[in-house]
Amino acid sequence: MRVLLAVVPLLSRLTTLGTAQVVTPAIITTDGGKNLTDANGLAKTPPMGWSSWIQFGEDINEQLIRDTIDALESTGLRDVGFKFVNLDDGWQAHKGDRSQHPLTYDPVKFPNGIKAVADYAHSKGFKMGIYSGPGGTTCAGYTGSQGHETTDAQMFASWGIDHLKYDACCAFENASIPEVQNVFRTMSQALLNTSHPIVYHTCHCGWADIWQWAAYLGANHWRIGQDISDDFNYPGNREKYYFDVLDMIDRGNELTAYAGPGHFNDFDMLIIGLNGKSIELVGTGCSNVEYRTHFSMWSILSSPLLIGADVRNLDNASLETLLNADIIALNQDPAGNQAQLVRDIANVQVYAKELDDGSYGVALLNRGGQTADITFGVRRDLVIEWDRFYLRDLWESKGNASDYTFYNIPFLRQRSCRMKRRSTKYGNPLKMLMIAKSSVFAPDPIPAMNHYPQAWGRPRDDVYGPYDHSHLKTSMPTTHTQSPAVTGTSVLGVKFKDGVVIAADNLASYGSLARFTDVKRLRTFPPNTVIGFGGDVSDMQYLDRLLQSLDIRENYLSSSEHTLNAKNLHTYLSKVMYKRRSEFNPLWNMMLVAGLDDDDKPFLASVDLLGTTFSSPTLATGFGAHLAQPLLRKLMPNDEESVKDVTKEMAVEAVKASMKVLFYRDARSMDKYSIAVVTKDGVELKEDEKLENQSWGFADQIRGYGTQTA
Repeated sequence: MRVLLAVVPLLSRLTTLGTAQVVTPAIITTDGGKNLTDANGLAKTPPMGWSSWIQFGEDINEQLIRDTIDALESTGLRDVGFKFVNLDDGWQAHKGDRSQHPLTYDPVKFPNGIKAVADYAHSKGFKMGIYSGPGGTTCAGYTGSQGHETTDAQMFASWGIDHLKYDACCAFENASIPEVQNVFRTMSQALLNTSHPIVYHTCHCGWADIWQWAAYLGANHWRIGQDISDDFNYPGNREKYYFDVLDMIDRGNELTAYAGPGHFNDFDMLIIGLNGKSIELVGTGCSNVEYRTHFSMWSILSSPLLIGADVRNLDNASLETLLNADIIALNQDPAGNQAQLVRDIANVQVYAKELDDGSYGVALLNRGGQTADITFGVRRDLVIEWDRFYLRDLWESKGNASDYTFYNIPFLRQRSCRMKRRSTKYGNPLKMLMIAKSSVFAPDPIPAMNHYPQAWGRPRDDVYGPYDHSHLKTSMPTTHTQSPAVTGTSVLGVKFKDGVVIAADNLASYGSLARFTDVKRLRTFPPNTVIGFGGDVSDMQYLDRLLQSLDIRENYLSSSEHTLNAKNLHTYLSKVMYKRRSEFNPLWNMMLVAGLDDDDKPFLASVDLLGTTFSSPTLATGFGAHLAQPLLRKLMPNDEESVKDVTKEMAVEAVKASMKVLFYRDARSMDKYSIAVVTKDGVELKEDEKLENQSWGFADQIRGYGTQTA
């Protein structure tokens, strides 16, 4: 899938997203030694694979590793990128420092040796990793590499090792920073002097600001903290040794400047699938959605992805999480950017990063225990001036390019940004999105239907969706609607004591041909306005887009609490129509606006292509003005004072009776229609209603009826 810093030589690509603070790394060197940043040319994207420690501890052996390799292959994890198989502490033969024993593998645990296991891994398309430390002993007390870095590096290379985790295990807690740097530089240089490329992972419990200098000493990734716990948000205190998922995310917020191709902040291993059963970690486990959130955040933060669970027995939910190629693509993007925290209000956070192709990955995170609204603005949070873009949900889309949705900037904020994320106990606290400026992932939008149907089909009435507006911004001469081509006819409206009933049939005609039978001509605008359109369908689409944009600006983006009612929208339409006719570029429509006025009283008014307006208890457009209006005036009162005696049921029946008359007498009407009832409680819209109890017995009384069969 192709779905947010001026510094010293440690980093080469630095950008600014939103209002995130720019961090300038301070590189501390011990002896003016050579800058080894990316010297091995490896790990241009974060390493992915499996590590033995947190599930098995010291209890590892050759058969376990071979079985793990087979499981990574059979489950499909290898094919999505999990290719490193890393032995952690416990592979060594002896405990104690080098004065007592040499460093070699345990012949009981690994009877065929480490090289045989590495060869097996390579034959299956994997890479082999191993563990050592700069002290006399390792974390578990096994023989370390202190003083023997060159010989150990050569031994690892001869075995075909591709990755070294070099873990100080907090042994240098009281050492000076130059001392710590020296032990890591020594092994780095030793690895570079071998004939085999080996990814270099340094671990010092996140102490001594290791992120400021580890890349300079040749490290490809470095741990930013102590061990992770198998918890999403542990409420207590574990003496600052174990970090839960949210702790680790917070620890990395100020470290975005230090990540890039070949050198990454390491947020520790993935705990997905542990379910509270880790041998080496504390924690009672997470829910599936918390594990999914953990995986998503590690990915967008460009952390190495090293599975810590037993992959031979992963549950289906864990596998589904780990196999999401779209999320992994955020992690493996060639730009190597670590997502920045671009918005942080209470428990709601937005993380974003620019990808190599110019698109963006975005994570919307609800850290709290309650449902929250997460509002995301492309211009505000990403600081990019895009007029339109494509957006895709990386968990709900399931990898289909067609799932990308086209948006104009204002409509995203209304239709897709006010997303409720449930608490971690009751639902998914995370939304993962991909945003692109153009159709990188999906076909170009379907163009709007023009006035000449070279390809017959239903006219578009979803202009605010996948619709190309580029033709509206042209320096070339514009083409006006010279006369209506595809048209809808009558719209009927009737006031009653609590609101308004409005209806229109679903037929649109091409010239005299009754051609399109599913054109909805009623548009709703919150909280309680409906506009019915008669006349040209393409001009209706244009007006609908203007009204939607106005509605969003006023009701959603404005800082005031004012919302637009029917009277406001009617005034706006009258000005638009009058302006267009004054420019000799009229919009060929007549509309009825139904809703409530400033005093919450029923409002019904018309506006035509000249900008002329009219208000009455009953109104009709098109042939309805000649055929239905007389009937409405007969059935309904003609003065505003008498409207208070009209019930909703009376108004609905009058409209239905008039729609039936239109169907009988107007060849451009049909028996399928839309009807809406507008009150202070909102809009009740029914589409695809069917006229009932039709009878054509009166036809014999019409002069000329039947002559076509004579």
